[in-house]
Amino acid sequence: MSQSIPAPLKFFIWIYLAFGGLSLAITVLNPGNDPLGAIFLVLLSMPWTLVLTSLNNALGWESVAFNYGFLSVGLGINAAILYGLGVLITKGRAA
Repeated sequence: MSQSIPAPLKFFIWIYLAFGGLSLAITVLNPGNDPLGAIFLVLLSMPWTLVLTSLNNALGWESVAFNYGFLSVGLGINAAILYGLGVLITKGRAA
């Protein structure tokens, strides 16, 4: 039995992903050397940013590409968590 998540939550997930993609594009395409250029990407991918910091300290990696990739995965994980919560809400209403 296929259940859809509530429309407002689905809309919120799409807006979240749009803001995440926009913040990633701004960060990558920013020609300046602004130290706060990635602040929106970091905030949207919380708490996975803290895992990245621990991982970078443990392994000693200084790769910008790895950081962007990891933060993008964090955005996806957060969107999947929101979707999973929507499924749980829908199942709770059906029961």
